[in-house]
Amino acid sequence: MIKAVFFDLGWTLVKPTSGDWYFTGAFKKNFPDCIISKDIFTEAYKPFVENPYMKDEEEQIQRFTVFYQNVLDRMHLNYDASLPLQIATDLTKNDENMMLIETAKETLEILKRNDIYLGIISDTWPYINHQLAYLGILDYFDNVTYSYELGTNKPSPMMYQDALSKAATAPRECLFIDDLGRNLEAAEHFHINGMQSVYNPDCQKDNRFISIQKPIEILEHLK
Repeated sequence: MIKAVFFDLGWTLVKPTSGDWYFTGAFKKNFPDCIISKDIFTEAYKPFVENPYMKDEEEQIQRFTVFYQNVLDRMHLNYDASLPLQIATDLTKNDENMMLIETAKETLEILKRNDIYLGIISDTWPYINHQLAYLGILDYFDNVTYSYELGTNKPSPMMYQDALSKAATAPRECLFIDDLGRNLEAAEHFHINGMQSVYNPDCQKDNRFISIQKPIEILEHLK
């Protein structure tokens, strides 16, 4: 019997309004025809992979200012010197950059009503709590595990250990929903049940796991 449900956030409960987590409306307004190559993105984002830890939103703004500078310079784009800071500030402070996936709030309400422990295991940044509060879902969660606080990303064991320690629930009574198979595989090493969200149209379905299109479908598998 499932007593605790852990959620990833991106493409599981929430989605980017612009269609991209990094290149928001503020970026696309200034560079509407810009297509960022995978190599350029990977190189500019490398510091976040090497060190996910962030203290607060001000550090998030500082680090993403450098990120946007690197991207624009590598793309050989002309821009005002103040623009990377403006885009980084918008990414961090603009609550309109994120939307709920259909049925997300309804699903959390039902789970909470049925006394299911709710947690988050997410690779994210310091802006996330005020984003989730704006969307009206932060208070549903009993505890959260964020990469920027632990200084590591999934599938690091630390992420799952932290979540389990806070839940104080037997791993086999826990369910984790994520869009990436490698993160679910890592959860299974701790005997946490895995379920894949395939809401993202670019998601690669992993047949090792039960898949759902929208959050409400979780309920069918808890009966």
